[in-house]
Amino acid sequence: MSVEINNTLIYFVSRPLSPPADALQTALPSLELSSFLAAVFSTNLADTLRTFPRTTLLIPPNSAFKRLGMLVSAHLLAASSKADLERVIQHHALADVEYAAALVNGSQRTFSTLEGSDVHVDRRANGSVILSASGGWAGMQAQLEPRDLLTQTGVIHEVSDIMIPRSVQLTVGKLVRAAKGMTMATMMTKAGLDWILNGTAPPDGSPWAREGFGGSGWTLLCPTDDAFKQVNLTKLYADPEELREIVSQHLIPPSSSPIREPLTDVIDVLNNNRPIAMDDSATYTTLHTTDSESIYADVVFRILDGQEGTVVGVRGARGKDGQHDWARVLSWGRSTTGGGTGGVVQIDRLLMPHRPPWYIAVGAPIAVGVVGVIAIGAFFWTILRSHDERVDGAAHAAVSLWVYGWVGLCIPEIYVALGDVQPGLTTSDGQTEPSPAEEANVSTSGAPTSTTESLKSFLAGGFGGVAAVVVGHPFDLTKTRLQTAAPGTYTGAIDVVKKTIARDGATGLYRGVVPPLLGVTPIFAMSFWAYDMSKALILAATPNRTTKELSIAELATAGFLSAVPTTLVTAPVERAKVLLQVQGQGQGGRQYTGVFDVVKHLYKEGGLRSVFRGSVATVARDGPGSAAYFAAYELTKKMLTPAGASPSELNLGAIVVAGGTAGIAMWSIAIPPDVLKSRIQSAPTGTYSGFMDCARKTIAADGVRALWKGLGPAMARAFPANAATFMSPKTNDVAKTLRNFSASEIAQDPRKFDIWVTHHRCQTVGYSDIPKAYKADVKQVFKFERRLPMSLLTDPDLWTNATEVKEFLQRAHNKAPHLFSSSLELDAEHMDRLLGEMRFVHAAWKALRSRSKTGDPPWSEKDFAVNVYLRSHPIQAQWSRECVSKASATWLPLR
Repeated sequence: MSVEINNTLIYFVSRPLSPPADALQTALPSLELSSFLAAVFSTNLADTLRTFPRTTLLIPPNSAFKRLGMLVSAHLLAASSKADLERVIQHHALADVEYAAALVNGSQRTFSTLEGSDVHVDRRANGSVILSASGGWAGMQAQLEPRDLLTQTGVIHEVSDIMIPRSVQLTVGKLVRAAKGMTMATMMTKAGLDWILNGTAPPDGSPWAREGFGGSGWTLLCPTDDAFKQVNLTKLYADPEELREIVSQHLIPPSSSPIREPLTDVIDVLNNNRPIAMDDSATYTTLHTTDSESIYADVVFRILDGQEGTVVGVRGARGKDGQHDWARVLSWGRSTTGGGTGGVVQIDRLLMPHRPPWYIAVGAPIAVGVVGVIAIGAFFWTILRSHDERVDGAAHAAVSLWVYGWVGLCIPEIYVALGDVQPGLTTSDGQTEPSPAEEANVSTSGAPTSTTESLKSFLAGGFGGVAAVVVGHPFDLTKTRLQTAAPGTYTGAIDVVKKTIARDGATGLYRGVVPPLLGVTPIFAMSFWAYDMSKALILAATPNRTTKELSIAELATAGFLSAVPTTLVTAPVERAKVLLQVQGQGQGGRQYTGVFDVVKHLYKEGGLRSVFRGSVATVARDGPGSAAYFAAYELTKKMLTPAGASPSELNLGAIVVAGGTAGIAMWSIAIPPDVLKSRIQSAPTGTYSGFMDCARKTIAADGVRALWKGLGPAMARAFPANAATFMSPKTNDVAKTLRNFSASEIAQDPRKFDIWVTHHRCQTVGYSDIPKAYKADVKQVFKFERRLPMSLLTDPDLWTNATEVKEFLQRAHNKAPHLFSSSLELDAEHMDRLLGEMRFVHAAWKALRSRSKTGDPPWSEKDFAVNVYLRSHPIQAQWSRECVSKASATWLPLR
């Protein structure tokens, strides 16, 4: 009902109208807002909010304090943190009256607050209004719930979450106090890590400053003070090294803390208020991981079933009852320094650095060693088994000695085991033709033709490669870091060494040494083997050549070809080595725990293509490099060989010089593709599309000079490492033993016959190599047509009391049936003599076989006469005198 009086309308109401109460009195009836109001009344802001004109109060519900993070809430509500709490409260008071329509539909997007900073308003497509604080951490937002509750000084709205202004800096130290972790704070101070608590940079000259760490972004696993009740703090404080290890076990560096993107569609601060993601199986490296490189230093989170919460433990630890290996997560708080990354995770136990028992710590190396010993033992066992079989096969060779007149075996092959020889076969017309083995049995000084020589090359490369890694890895690490570091990181090779030692100690120079140690044997062995095979291929491709000796150009070609198959092993080994060498460089943390972790991550990242990344660059480096390497090695040996001598006579010093010169020649042309290889293999996926793309980007960014980065360390490494390569047992042994011997020395030790042959550069020839004009004379001298009667095997009465001799002849027949003839018949006198000679041959074979198995030295002529001739069936003295001296020089193949 209204009444108009003098152009004025008067309305009647049912009761008197009271003016609005102040803002706090207006919000007081709502129990959901009681926590914020209690926080206001605990400060000196109550009167200000009641009386300050034209204000809009944004009040969060009680649940917002929990969503903020318990440690952050505990800090803000602590009596010692009133200043921070007042700034937060004032950040929720806009400095003007803003009704819902202005906030929801208005064009203005930024509103000032009583705290001094602004609040940004964003209206989403679904109609919701999102408020963003001026500070806090990335993604700190709140959703506006318009209420338009009138007050004496303005209006009240509700917001879903608490907003922290930029004037409030939540440091790790503040959150530690809120977590009741003052004991941990004291330990950090005594360990020299108080700068993390304050959120400041590490002191200049400290190890952490040299490692590139900053003061923000750290996450501390903070045990409560109650967790130290069983710890002798006095003893702990007296041991700085132990103290630092314990503290480091609880610190997660900034590089391990993922930076979250701001939330957009869903307001879920509950998942955004954590300093780190604590999902199931989430794993982080710690400062202890970086310092000690222990595989038992990372921490891993686990979510327990049901309502049991989350636990965190030392990864891989198996301590006593697990009491010091894991702890329950009680609460957490996120810091606002450094963009709002890191913070504090409150736990109920102290995590002690895990030190496994000695049998676990050394178990893996011992296991690898045992497997290696077993593998080596198996290899030599196989060789010995093969040797025994050859000794067994020497039965037919021993018979061949009788058939061919003892030294006739010099024709098929003078220094190949007798068990491998297949003498010529007699045709129906009585002519002797070479066997297939003889036709193929032509070796040259330019390329080995036997499996034994290939195995020697394989083993020589393996031993030499290990020596090269041990000597050259520090140089290689320096080279790789110079090639991959950002401009300005290092001033030179010496600076790399200084910073590496300062950060990681002397052992840091061997970071990434495991991949090349594991791959060195197959890499170098395959390189030497492929080199030998490439030389054989070149010889096979040039059948009309006048000499078997390869030219320098052909040796270079063989070296280039050897790099192709070697890349199959080199590329993945280099990829893992480079990644391990560069991790921890600059401000980067440790990403991989070892070579197997690298391979696992690479395969998961991109399969075999990721593992073999850089293969083209590896071939581009190793192809020309290997050509120069082997060519320079052979050329240097020739230059160091005196006139009239053989390169095989060079001493160890000359071989070392040749190897070192080969290394220098290689790196002189291999360093540019090596720079590109290192960058391709160490760069994140997608940085380079290929070899040429890397070259273009490298030159564009750093100039052509960048292609020669690391030349100094490479050259410094080239001579000692590659000289060590040629100091393998095979090379060393050859250098010591290649010399001439007299006839008496060979008679005393038949093994010296091989060395004598090598010294005089004798070539192995087969029967087919003998000119036709001389074959008749050769057959006459060695009487190749002689055969044994088959009745030696078929007549049961001949060997009634000598079954071993019969078995011996049977074995000879199995190996070489062409030595026996069914058409040959002997009278009784000749048969008796033949039986005696077969007993003699069997006795000699048996005795020599026994000595070959025991490893005793070979017999001299005197030993042979006493042990074989005098104890065997009597043989004509003249025949024995002619044969004994020859036997001493030809028994060696029987062994």
